[in-house]
Amino acid sequence: MKPKTISIILSLLLASMMSVMLAQKNMGETTAGRFDMAVREDFFSGMAGDAAAFTRAMKQCEERLAARPRDPEALVWHGAGLYFQAGRAFMAGDIETGMRLRDEGVRQMDNAVQLSPTIMTLIPRGAVFLAAGKRIRDPHLRETTLKQGIADFERVLELDRADFPGRCQHARGELLGGLAEGWYRLGDQEKAGLYLKRILSELPETRYAKAAGLLIENHPAADQASVTCKGCHVADAQ
Repeated sequence: MKPKTISIILSLLLASMMSVMLAQKNMGETTAGRFDMAVREDFFSGMAGDAAAFTRAMKQCEERLAARPRDPEALVWHGAGLYFQAGRAFMAGDIETGMRLRDEGVRQMDNAVQLSPTIMTLIPRGAVFLAAGKRIRDPHLRETTLKQGIADFERVLELDRADFPGRCQHARGELLGGLAEGWYRLGDQEKAGLYLKRILSELPETRYAKAAGLLIENHPAADQASVTCKGCHVADAQ
C-alpha cells in the first residue's frame, strides 16, 4: 500500500478513535447509535483495499444524507471518503477528477463543521487535513491545509479543556502530537515546542514523550516529524 494511502487510513482511524474518546463525558456513556461507529470499519477496510467495504460505507453516508441532508456526521465522513477518492484519482494521473472530488470533499466537511462545530466534526476534518498537509507539494495549498487542520485540533482542545486532563493517554497524545507536528511542518518551532513540552510534562514516560524528546533533540526535516500514531492501530493498518 502506498504511504499516502496509509496516512489517510491512519488519520481517519485516529479521527474515529479520538472522537469516541473525547465525546464520552464519562466511562459509563454508550456509543450505541453513533453514526461513526456504524461506518468506520467499512471505511478503514475500504481504504485498505476492500472496494466492497468502501462502497458500503459511502452508501450508508448517502442513505443517511438522503433522509437527513444536514446530518453533520454523515457529511463529514462522506466528505472524508471523497477526499480519499480524490487522492486515488491524483495518484492515477486523473487530475480533473481528483480536483473535483477534493473540492466536493472539502465542501462537505466544511458544511458539517458549520452545521455542528463539535468534536465529532472537527476531529475528522482536522485529522484529514493534517495528514493531507504532509503530502501536498504546492506551498500555498500545503500551508492553508495544515493551518485548517491545526485550527480544528486547537478548537477541540479548547472545547475539551475541562475534561482533557482525564482523557486516556492515546487521546491526549494524538491531539497534542498532531498539533506539534502541524506547527513543526509549518516551520513554527516556537508553537510546535509548546505542544512538545506539554507532551513531555503531561505524558511522561510514554511513547509520545519519547517521540517528542527525539523531535526536540534531533530537529529532523519537516516531512520527517513524527509524534502521532503511537497506538496499537498502526500495526493493524499497516
